[in-house]
Amino acid sequence: MSTPSSPSPTTQVVSISLESSLQRAAQQLQSGLLSVTELDTSVKEKASRFNASTGGFDQTYNAELDRLSASLSASAHTIESKARALLLRADALAKSTTPSIDIDVSVDLRAQAKTLSKELLRLHKQTDVDAQELRRIAALADRRLRTGRDFAEMTERRFEMSPWEVDQIGGSIVVLLSDVYSAIRELETKSEGLHEDKEWVAPTSFERVTTKYWVSDERLYEVLLSSVQDLPLLVYGRKGGRILNQKEVRSSDSSLASSALWTSFVTSISSVYFDSKEMSMYSERLKRSEGAQLFRIRWYGSKPCGEKNVYVELKVHHEKWIGDKSVKERCAIQEKDVSQLLDLDSGSGIWDEARAYAMVQRANSTEDEKSIQKLAKLLLKMRATIVKFKLTACVRTKYTRVAMQSSSSNACRLTFDRDLMVINERGAAPSSSKSWCLEDHDTLSQLDIVKMPYNVYEVKIAGEDGKPNFVTELEESQAIVEAKKFSKFLSGASIFNADKVATLPWWSDEEKFAHLYNGSRSSSAAAQDSLTAPSLIQYTRDDNASTVSGSSHYSIERPLVQQPRGYPSLEGSCSTTDDMNQSLPTTVSNIGQSDTNRRGNWISIRRRSSMFLKDNSVPNKSTSKPIASKQRLRVEPKSHFANERTFIQWISAALLFITFSQLLYILGSSNPDIEGQTAVA
Repeated sequence: MSTPSSPSPTTQVVSISLESSLQRAAQQLQSGLLSVTELDTSVKEKASRFNASTGGFDQTYNAELDRLSASLSASAHTIESKARALLLRADALAKSTTPSIDIDVSVDLRAQAKTLSKELLRLHKQTDVDAQELRRIAALADRRLRTGRDFAEMTERRFEMSPWEVDQIGGSIVVLLSDVYSAIRELETKSEGLHEDKEWVAPTSFERVTTKYWVSDERLYEVLLSSVQDLPLLVYGRKGGRILNQKEVRSSDSSLASSALWTSFVTSISSVYFDSKEMSMYSERLKRSEGAQLFRIRWYGSKPCGEKNVYVELKVHHEKWIGDKSVKERCAIQEKDVSQLLDLDSGSGIWDEARAYAMVQRANSTEDEKSIQKLAKLLLKMRATIVKFKLTACVRTKYTRVAMQSSSSNACRLTFDRDLMVINERGAAPSSSKSWCLEDHDTLSQLDIVKMPYNVYEVKIAGEDGKPNFVTELEESQAIVEAKKFSKFLSGASIFNADKVATLPWWSDEEKFAHLYNGSRSSSAAAQDSLTAPSLIQYTRDDNASTVSGSSHYSIERPLVQQPRGYPSLEGSCSTTDDMNQSLPTTVSNIGQSDTNRRGNWISIRRRSSMFLKDNSVPNKSTSKPIASKQRLRVEPKSHFANERTFIQWISAALLFITFSQLLYILGSSNPDIEGQTAVA
């Protein structure tokens, strides 16, 4: 699939027309025939005066922007209509009484679904290209008409709305195509009598191999569309692999176009990770030592209170040579009981199985006796870990997760974590003395909030099965980049506790992460790196031409940089460290809000103090802090005794010969016939 390298023909015509109109408006402004004096008038009069002060260009620009928006909306609606029609056709075939179908029908349906995916991706990329051209026109208008940043800011506001916002274009289509592929799978397994009609229930213990990848915002939908081909979107509390019912599919008001995927079918996940003051858990997890543990408390949606449940989880890492698999165990308890679980005061009472049993039973009343006893033992194990390491809240992660999995099987699970934020739990004391972590209404500095530069895509395989073929294809196309042993906890803990940890994770030296650990660069540069992304545009145009010809010329020179949609412009802001330190605080509940609330909360600047080099490890270029190796050299304990083991093997062989010789000697001494034969031999 080719990537658009220049604006669409419609946009090129609009660009030429706008430049011609802009040239006339600039000449009128320079002639002195128009007044640009600001008067104290009503909003309507000011808008009219602004249009007049720009020689009518404001009205022309908005009209052309409306025309392009209508064209994009029509294209998006066409793709969505095709997806709805395809789903209705596949659903009708799946519900037919025919015991089986021709394989060609299934192949044709899959081909049509893939074609729609390609059309959506082309529309997204063309939208980005056209948006960049309009940004260029807006910047040119501000410069020539001397309007400051009025046109640029107006353009960015428009780009936050449909159809320019990619989530509003693609979200509903991903949901529709997920159901299309689910219907196709029902068709393909129809003759076997298999039907997926179960509600997925999360297991309490997980044993699976997880491979993590980084995904940029630009390749987000490419990964999503490839994933739903093999596994359906998983929605908690729903049965089967379908998301939409017949009424929603046949709806003519296109109600799904408002980012349905990111507002209705995703899960907001928050996790508070715990560590000691010395960051001992961080150190062991970074080294991936045998038996390294990780303790966290997780919840979904807004923070539960009182009798609502949270999930306490314990991860234990095991080396391969041990023979045990790494495992994650979880247990639900009521939020009001968390403070007791974490209480390190010697007067908190005796923790025994009866106390743990009562705590587990309150939160898991529907579980049977055997399950509650098992969970009670797990809770006691977690309590012992908390007391041993003197654990306190260290860092919080918050993100939006899209999950893809069959509701009837845990063999393969795909998750996509978007808008990944890490929050310093030790940056400010909780407003309530009884709170075990920061509450939603607590305020903290924006320096204690960091947005990770990538989205995280995880492929989780149970057993010995290999990863799906489409994952390999995504790797080869570089839509996803493997992030070996990447950890949200290690990222947040190392950023906020760099003065306490001896070694940084290997990704701290990666280009997109370096500014989070860098103490030498200006916060302006750091902000520019973290809040901007490479544009898909690979062309430039001459903005300084005094006249506009009848055609536009594009030349490939250098990649331009554009602001991702939903972010505020950084020009003229965040220029010094002092400016950043004086930024307004935010509340915990406002962090990571999606869509229109997303702006202004993602300041990912963290100034680092000077650090010194420890040991002989490879230093981080930006912090002079040693970093862990990406490929860890594993030395099994038996390697330390290789010479001794070789000596023992030789001794064993020698003893075998001595034993056999002694046996022959004894037999020969007791029997003269044998003795003679032995002597002859």
